[in-house]
Amino acid sequence: MMKKYSSLTHLLVAGLLTASLTFPPSAFSEEEKKNESPAEKIEEAVVSTVNGEKITQQEFDTYLKSLPPTPPGVNIPLSKDIILQELISQKLVLQDAVKQGFDKDILFLTQLELLRKGTLFNFSLQKYLEANPPAEEKLKEEYAQYKPRQHYKVRHILFANQQEASNALQQLQQGMNFPQLALQKSIDPQSRAQGGDLGWLFEEQMLPEVVSTITNLTKGQLASQPVQSQVGWHVLLLEDTREIPPIPFEAARPQLIAAMQQKLIQQYLKELREKAEIK
Repeated sequence: MMKKYSSLTHLLVAGLLTASLTFPPSAFSEEEKKNESPAEKIEEAVVSTVNGEKITQQEFDTYLKSLPPTPPGVNIPLSKDIILQELISQKLVLQDAVKQGFDKDILFLTQLELLRKGTLFNFSLQKYLEANPPAEEKLKEEYAQYKPRQHYKVRHILFANQQEASNALQQLQQGMNFPQLALQKSIDPQSRAQGGDLGWLFEEQMLPEVVSTITNLTKGQLASQPVQSQVGWHVLLLEDTREIPPIPFEAARPQLIAAMQQKLIQQYLKELREKAEIK
């Protein structure tokens, strides 16, 4: 039986090192829930004792909530008994640590103080945000900054030097098929197989030198000069453009709230600094 428990330790012990997370309500089977009598639910204040030290129902529930979600693809049923055994193991290790005086070790106390400060810092910010939720009008003001974005369908042929790129450009200007020439000449193996097709790109997905050229071309236009970048010399063709509208307000709400919360925290810190005496 203990072998069964120990095989799960690597998963369950992670709960000791993480902040409180929501545990799936379906962790226990319906059969287990049915077997609980009303008297057990009321009277079960203590679930176990270890060397005279109690493990309370509240302690059990708190530990349960702190466990991380089961990783995708890992099918390990978590029963009450398995989790209780992990709590008992935890209690035994903690008791032994105290017996050896580890709870008074300076390194432990230093780490504990750092953990306390970090937890209090995060808790304080959380409380501040709860007390100062972003106003709806502020969210709409933030959303007003969301603008339509240009999307560019680009082809390129990459060369190692300017002369080869210029020769290829001249061939294209004389009517050579762009995808065919890309298949023959490009040193970019990925786009070469696609006839130089880079797909649909936003500006931030392109090299800066390519952006400055592509954004000044019209649909179907071939760049008049090869463009040098850190990877070589590009012969560029803008095949098409389209405008991508911003996502709807409601769909953007979570990221709008997150953005406003960052601003609120920065304002909160600014106010604290203005009131503080910092030398």
